[in-house]
Amino acid sequence: MIDETKYIFRDATLADVDFLSTAIVEAKKGGSEMVGMANLFDLSVDSFRNYVKQMLEEEIDGCDFSISSFIIAEYEGKPVATFGGWVEGENEDEMPSSLLKSNLIGYVIPIENVQKAREKSHILEDLQVERVAGTYQLEYGYTVPEHRGHHLIGRLIEKHINRAKASALSVRKMQVLVYDNNIAAITAYTKAGFKVIQTLVADNSEILKYYPHNRELFLEKSL
Repeated sequence: MIDETKYIFRDATLADVDFLSTAIVEAKKGGSEMVGMANLFDLSVDSFRNYVKQMLEEEIDGCDFSISSFIIAEYEGKPVATFGGWVEGENEDEMPSSLLKSNLIGYVIPIENVQKAREKSHILEDLQVERVAGTYQLEYGYTVPEHRGHHLIGRLIEKHINRAKASALSVRKMQVLVYDNNIAAITAYTKAGFKVIQTLVADNSEILKYYPHNRELFLEKSL
C-alpha cells in the first residue's frame, strides 16, 4: 500500500540523470512503443537514452534537456515521477531553448545521425510551435507504473506553477504540447487549468513511420 504522505518533491540533481533519461524516453513514447526522436536520428532506444543522459550531464540550463528544468517526486528515497519546465529565454545568454537543445544534440549525437534527422526534418514542420520568451514551458511528464493513480503529475504541475510565479521575469503564461490521443495527460492539464489554444496536424503521412501520432494539442494556462 502506497502512503501518499511519504511523497517528497525536490529539484532534480546530477544524481538523477539515469531516472531523467528514462523518463524523457518514456514520455516521448506518448502512450505508444515508438520513440520518435530516436527514430528521427536512426538510433536504437538504448542509444538514444544514453545520448540524452550525456546531454543532461552537460548541465546546460534553459531547455528540455536541462537537469535544472526538472522537479522530482520521490518515494522512500527513490525518484518515481518527474516533470520538466523552464522559463523560455531565462538562461545565462538569453538563448532560445531550441538553439540550446540543437547545440547539445550537435555536441553529443554523432554527425551522421544528426544529418539523417535533418533529412527528415521537413515531415515535422507542421508540429513546430514558437516558444515565446518569458513563457513557462512544460515538457516530459512521467510517472513509473506502480505509482500512477496518485495524481503526481498534477502535483508536479503545481510545483512548476509556483516556480513560474517566483521567476524574476514575471511569467504570465505556461504552455505545453501533448499528443491529442494522450487522454491521461490532457486530463491532468485540464484539471490544472490549461486550455487548448491550437491543434497541430502533420499532413505528411511519412511522420507515422517515425512518430507515434501526427496530431498535437498546444495548451496554455494564464498565471
